Amino acid sequence: MAAIANAIELAAQTGCRLHVVHVSTLAGMQMIRAAQGRGVDVSGETCPHYLLYVEDDLVRLGGVGKCFPPFRTAADRDGLWRLLASGVLPIVVSDHSPSTLELKQGDDYFQIWGGLSGCQSTRRLLLARSLDLRRLAAATAGNVARRFALAGKGEIAPGYDADLWLVDLTDTDVLRREELLYKNRFSAHEGQPVRGRTVRTIRRGETVFAGGKVVVESGGRFMRPAGER
Repeated sequence: MAAIANAIELAAQTGCRLHVVHVSTLAGMQMIRAAQGRGVDVSGETCPHYLLYVEDDLVRLGGVGKCFPPFRTAADRDGLWRLLASGVLPIVVSDHSPSTLELKQGDDYFQIWGGLSGCQSTRRLLLARSLDLRRLAAATAGNVARRFALAGKGEIAPGYDADLWLVDLTDTDVLRREELLYKNRFSAHEGQPVRGRTVRTIRRGETVFAGGKVVVESGGRFMRPAGER
């Protein structure tokens, strides 16, 4: 909380834009909202694990659940969900921080890698908890593009890049290790309910995933906020 307060104060004094990552507490997001009301150009985001887990879940997950900040209380989790569902919490990111399984194990908890893998499951986890589709699209695409001035991103409209996720919303399951496609195939979210099977992923008009597999291996590009060099 002190770190958020200090960053907001510096942003207010300098007039710079501020984005607070990995907000894990209800009070932290409320502090950001209060600063916005005073005219500070600040925004914040949370991650799916802060919407799903509480402190006691670390007993079950062990090192696989270690992340920074750590899981918080049920009141924080439920409060963040309310803000997300109402549109007050604008952005949810995966915080994809992968590692080998070996780095998430060991007797010395302080030496265990602090980070969770989630880029493949974020939207499906949120859909399984009945998040409104418009809220989901805004929190994981539209609001992100607007906040960071990513030209041509975040909308389905003429003049925008055709970045599309085509999904079968009738499909429900639990997250399984064998379906993960990233290099280190394990996740703290294994066994969690998910909704939506990816039918096709399109990047700038080109199909990059279909039939359950990646069909294009490269082609990403670095993006800068519009107007910056």
